[in-house]
Amino acid sequence: MNKPRTEGGEPVVDWLRKIPKTETHLHIEGALPYTLLRELDPDRFPTNPFFREPGYRFPNFVDFETLLVDHAD
Repeated sequence: MNKPRTEGGEPVVDWLRKIPKTETHLHIEGALPYTLLRELDPDRFPTNPFFREPGYRFPNFVDFETLLVDHAD
């Protein structure tokens, strides 16, 4: 079986391994600022929600994800 190659003849997989990589991700806070949610629906989004208290840690990822999805509704 022939492996895919670049136009220069190099195996694509080797070419991909040599490309510099970056960590690219999105911070939820930057995508949907809580201040915007407050402006849109101040009754639903309190000024000082429990999860923004100093030192608060979500007990697990599922709790974080559930809150995130609830806020995106």
